Amino acid sequence: MHSSDFLFLSKAQLMFKNILHAFKAQLETLTWMDDETRLKAIEKANKVAGYIGYPRWLRSPERVDAYYEGLKFDYNSFFTNILRMMSWIAEKEIKTFFLPVDRTWTEDSPAEADAWMDDERNAVSMYTVIIINSNVLETSNPKSTLELFY
Repeated sequence: MHSSDFLFLSKAQLMFKNILHAFKAQLETLTWMDDETRLKAIEKANKVAGYIGYPRWLRSPERVDAYYEGLKFDYNSFFTNILRMMSWIAEKEIKTFFLPVDRTWTEDSPAEADAWMDDERNAVSMYTVIIINSNVLETSNPKSTLELFY
């Protein structure tokens, strides 16, 4: 990973913290919200997970192979590949159904490139897109690049 990528990633982490801080500050100014509800909202905000960047295991070829184990493609049929992938995803989800929840990283594919709030997990996900955009966009001034995402 390039040093500018680490700078970009740290700026993205700071952006996440700033957004969370601004949200909690906004809660303090709401006149329609009673104190009990405000405290619950702040408590929930304090538990928001931030999946920023990419899972650390993504840099290990062995762990990537383990993640995608069992996924086989047929280079003659796109439709067959879609069915195989859907089956593979379902099997992966069933295997983890009774396991304890791992909140160290989102269960979404590391191939995703997006940013969103996942209300079911109470988590903000901003990953892969950060690394991709740090390589594609001008990174000599990461602050201006990140402002595109604010």
